[in-house]
Amino acid sequence: MLQGMATTTFYADDITAAKEWYTEFLGLAPYYEVDGAYYEFRVGPMQAELGIINRAYAPAGARNAPGGGGVVFWAVDDLAAAFARLLELGATEYEPITERAGRALALRRRRWSTPSATSSAS
Repeated sequence: MLQGMATTTFYADDITAAKEWYTEFLGLAPYYEVDGAYYEFRVGPMQAELGIINRAYAPAGARNAPGGGGVVFWAVDDLAAAFARLLELGATEYEPITERAGRALALRRRRWSTPSATSSAS
């Protein structure tokens, strides 16, 4: 069912400072940018994606939780089936399936309260 991790994201209160910090830390510039909102880096030989999101765009339940960790986006063949299976296994809906920038995303909270996500191209 899972194909592997697609993107790991972190929310930042100061998105510009976060972009600068990760650019310095990683030694590379973001390959994709939405100025003031989102920056994405491709890291390592597998080109794993690391995204930094302006906290203003975080789901309502995450807005007041700085330091709450990142969200891992898993690439899946069938988003609805994967989401249903996760709920069946005890995850709870954190954000419903939503279209964003040509991708369908869904967030859920695992039983230990760490947000995670599934995504598929639409």
